[in-house]
Amino acid sequence: MSGIVKRISIFVFPLIFFSACVSSFDNVTYYVPPLQNVRIGDIEKFISDHDYLSALQTVDRLEREKKNVPPERLTDLRGKAVSGLAAAVEEAAAQKNWGMALALYASLEVIGEQDKLPRWSREELSLAYAESLEADKSLAPAILYYLKASLGGTLSREKLVHAMDLAAGMKDTGALQSVIEEMQRRGFSVPAEMLARSREVTPLSTMIGGTVTIWVNKGVKIEKGSAMLDRSIGSGFFIDARGYLLTNYHVIESEVDPEYEGYSRISIRLSDNPDQKIPARVVGWDPILDLALVKVELEPKFVFSSVRVAPVEPGEKIRVIGSPGGLENTVTSGIISATGRRLLQIGDVLQIDAPVNPGNSGGPMFDESGMLLGIVFAGVEQFQGINFAIDSRWINQVLPQLYKGNAVKHFWLGAALLEGGEGLEILYTVPGEPADNAGLRAGDIVKSINGKSLAKIGDVQGFLEDYEAAALVSVTIKREGNEFDAYIRLQERPRVPVKLALERDVRTNVIFPLFGMKIDKVGGFPLSPHYVVRRVIAGSIAEELGLSENDPVNIRNWYIDEKRKIIGLDVLVQRKKSGFVETYIRIFSYLEKDNFV
Repeated sequence: MSGIVKRISIFVFPLIFFSACVSSFDNVTYYVPPLQNVRIGDIEKFISDHDYLSALQTVDRLEREKKNVPPERLTDLRGKAVSGLAAAVEEAAAQKNWGMALALYASLEVIGEQDKLPRWSREELSLAYAESLEADKSLAPAILYYLKASLGGTLSREKLVHAMDLAAGMKDTGALQSVIEEMQRRGFSVPAEMLARSREVTPLSTMIGGTVTIWVNKGVKIEKGSAMLDRSIGSGFFIDARGYLLTNYHVIESEVDPEYEGYSRISIRLSDNPDQKIPARVVGWDPILDLALVKVELEPKFVFSSVRVAPVEPGEKIRVIGSPGGLENTVTSGIISATGRRLLQIGDVLQIDAPVNPGNSGGPMFDESGMLLGIVFAGVEQFQGINFAIDSRWINQVLPQLYKGNAVKHFWLGAALLEGGEGLEILYTVPGEPADNAGLRAGDIVKSINGKSLAKIGDVQGFLEDYEAAALVSVTIKREGNEFDAYIRLQERPRVPVKLALERDVRTNVIFPLFGMKIDKVGGFPLSPHYVVRRVIAGSIAEELGLSENDPVNIRNWYIDEKRKIIGLDVLVQRKKSGFVETYIRIFSYLEKDNFV
């Protein structure tokens, strides 16, 4: 080693602490039984446990990997799993669990066995879901499923007219426009009255009546020896005439977070009567997309449309209503500065320049016609005019689950991806999660899912958001010049995928998707091993540090700051670009990475 050491780190921890951490990370091992010894028994157990999706995934993997298993035995087990899956669809439908019925039916479509259920189709199940939601008076998600039922082109004019009347009765201009567009595409006539209503623009003063200020009372906190009231203030807006409104999860987090042990009470204040506090309750919430559905016992004066016809474009004029600093009925305006910003674990967000301040979180963002475009959730305090909103298309995908109550479930493949020229490259698979169970590995290229080419990580996440329950998907993989299809059983996505990966795997393996450098152990003492960089991803944290292939590195310490949602790594590097001078650095990455799907 060189005698010159350049230190850039903020803190230095005792070496014995480094060593203990490194040792525990590198000694994690997992025993994976040989496929030919255990997989037949696994399939039989999956079938007996009614986990037909896992059974079909395992049969597919054995067939692909050509293990020494009698093919007639696999054919028999596949047949049993298919029959069980068809019966599971019927059972879910009988229980009116339409989200699950749709996911399981989609699985039958993937394996080409939907003929086992001649009674049902995807459109018919979507229609049944819409009618069930309407019967429960959950009209906003009902409209969404009427529109989904129309995608196959088989929904009758009578049903489309019913959906149109429903949207008109809700005064949901966005939904009305969407239904009319579908009717016109199908060649159905649309009454002139409905066409006129779909073009109506709601006065801004009326729209303000559909917004609220949300107060979360957390009691009293002690700061510098003095007692202070602990309050959180946010915004919200009605999407349902029964008193359902949307806001951000972080506004109401203390109400539903199981780790929060203090006092917490939520109430709202209406735009026209800010002095009156009305008790509220949280119905459903989504920490990953930062959304929450809140219920109050009153009929709102205005309900925002939740369905948009066309995507937004940069430069489009927008307005925002909220309560910055508790100042109710504050209206600001601006434009869409950019689309496709990757700030959350899932999906993309809209960058806006409309003034946004603490208290605006959860407020509606809409266009000049009054169409809801998104929900404000964040801003960059250090810079003016850089603020963000969650696109309403992501809201619509989870809205039915929010109405069901409790935390929204997301489903995933269990892999970290990289967007590239050939397609989406798998950088990492989480042990024991879907991609790993299906036999996929780092270096594989994802060409399509269920026959759909998906070029961006957000596209894959959006595709998976259509599932409200576990399902089987078919992924086309390119490996070493050859292509093959693999069945993957989706599993519920963990709250923070990176934490799950760090719990199950050797931590140095997780460096690649986190920091963009793949490293291999090359020696060193058992408690302080040495590594060499094998690959650096363009644009990654590792590249920004000037690292390149074959640079020696020594991992000294890891830590996680869950409050700030960051993960840190202390590294001793010898960059060849710097003449192999040793540099001790601390690098950071977001704990909630957006490259996991």
